[in-house]
Amino acid sequence: MTFKAAAQKEIDKLYKGRHHVELSIGILQNGDSSCSYSGVTVLHDDIAADNPAIPLFLRHGFAEEYRTDEIVMLRKEL
Repeated sequence: MTFKAAAQKEIDKLYKGRHHVELSIGILQNGDSSCSYSGVTVLHDDIAADNPAIPLFLRHGFAEEYRTDEIVMLRKEL
């Protein structure tokens, strides 16, 4: 196992399934967030095509812009 793979495995143990994506999206969508103060009107996120969190982003209002073999590009208007 490579160092990168071992590190990812440890990170997954600590954070996977702990709702960090939901919390982060909620903070970004909040009208009091730095996004609204800085004039950000659109969020983009490229996610690995095999990432099981894609439906989570879709449930929170992101839309799929395009997909390749490696990534799914998601977009959300704020």
